Amino acid sequence: MEVGPIELAAGSVVMAESAEDIDHLATNPSFVIGRRQPAFQVSLMYRVVVIPPDERRPGFESNTRGLTVWVQGTEQVLSQIDRVTYYLHPTFNPSVVSRYSSSDRFALSFTAWGQFEIRAKVYFKDGQVKDLSRYLSF
Repeated sequence: MEVGPIELAAGSVVMAESAEDIDHLATNPSFVIGRRQPAFQVSLMYRVVVIPPDERRPGFESNTRGLTVWVQGTEQVLSQIDRVTYYLHPTFNPSVVSRYSSSDRFALSFTAWGQFEIRAKVYFKDGQVKDLSRYLSF
């Protein structure tokens, strides 16, 4: 039997450590496997806001949008995050930005135009690191 990610109800994903864990999940769907590493489910979300023309930067009057990206997760999961480092398109200065506040879901707001992939590293307090990415198109 192959051991690996298992899809549970409500979209939760956990890592099974053995075939016995898989069997246990079949009879106990609320059982969360994670003796070695707890299962943390987070995703990268974004929102686009149209900036009024008179508030746009010179040279970007027709294309500029306001963007906010943040980490989506339960309050319990967010409280386990130490920081989130965002990797923006290399034309941004700075192109690497870290956020340390869970109260705003480690949000980063900026202005941009066009489309690009934003990457993020989520650093958990227990030492785990999760890589996230999202293609932004606006």
